[in-house]
Amino acid sequence: MPTPAPREKAITVEALLLVMLVARLTAHFDLPQPLHGEALTNFTMARAFATGLWPGAEITHAIGYPLVMAPFFALLGADTGVAFGVNLALAMVSALLVWAVARQMGLRETGQKLALLGYGLWLPGIWDCTLLVRENLGTPLMLMTAWLALRLLREGPRTDLALGAGAVWGAGLLTGAALLPLIVAPVLAVLLSGHGARAGLRQTLRLPVAAVAMAAGTALMLAPWGWVSGALPGMSAGATFVTLAAGSGAPVPLPALDAPAIDETLGHLAMFWWPHFPMSGHDALSRAMTYMRIGEVTQYVTIFTLGFAGLVAARTMARQRLVIGALIVSFWVLGGSRMLGEGYRDPVMPLLIVLSAAVLSDLIYKRPARRPARRPALRPVPR
Repeated sequence: MPTPAPREKAITVEALLLVMLVARLTAHFDLPQPLHGEALTNFTMARAFATGLWPGAEITHAIGYPLVMAPFFALLGADTGVAFGVNLALAMVSALLVWAVARQMGLRETGQKLALLGYGLWLPGIWDCTLLVRENLGTPLMLMTAWLALRLLREGPRTDLALGAGAVWGAGLLTGAALLPLIVAPVLAVLLSGHGARAGLRQTLRLPVAAVAMAAGTALMLAPWGWVSGALPGMSAGATFVTLAAGSGAPVPLPALDAPAIDETLGHLAMFWWPHFPMSGHDALSRAMTYMRIGEVTQYVTIFTLGFAGLVAARTMARQRLVIGALIVSFWVLGGSRMLGEGYRDPVMPLLIVLSAAVLSDLIYKRPARRPARRPALRPVPR
């Protein structure tokens, strides 16, 4: 007799979204939000964009995140409260995309809710929402890429999905150099969907069309900024691409491939996944912040362990895991070898949260059902 599936919990997706919003609102009013470094640069650029001041092609800082804030600054005024409202909206988009990616991965309702809960309570995501950092935009772009790639894998090389994937990649190029590998997932998904036993001749012939659509989506996203900044006129397509990508953050040159440089690169790749342990001694934070950092490390180790297990040890979703795994690995190789920024791994963590939720969901559904206690047979009453 097959084991009956466990009954779904009464908690709703709307309630989990509310948990996510409350956690970030609480952090906004309780945590200090210094406006310096990258946060100050993003704020200043957004305020300049809101007033119609556009820098030239020689800019070396990412413009994607300030461009998102600029319309709201123009309408509501340049204020950190307005910027937090933009971050909160981006967090809501990310939460919905976490849920959508979990559905495309084939997770049941319990797994989808676990993924949403994990993202809502993920401490670095809560802290990022209180700061003006590019990871607030990089996270939904990463999740949107994963969602589009999974749909391309399931539905084939559709032109509209490929166009969207190219546009998201273009937005990633404007947001940060670390998002350059976003294109890996949709390209791999298109290739996997166009070959194999299930792929017919017609679907295979749609592969070049999908490639052109991706290129068109990227061009449509990059062209307006290139034209306004003066990067496009008189430049070749290759030079324009290099200029725009370099403007997504100060480029860090890769070292020469000698033995010390290789050792340094391997060390950076390992440090990419190293937990952010709380500092001690004179660099220690307050006791409350130290406890919060310990909680973050505990969260991270759990998510990393379960996410890695879901990526390599699951028996199902082989093609989906291949696409998501390629996205994670390519992001790790580029970001780890260059160590781009303090929040270098934040955009990829929601994908590991989804994979962790898949593992927990499998454990829940494979749990043996509790059999009701057998009642003793009734004996006939003697007459």
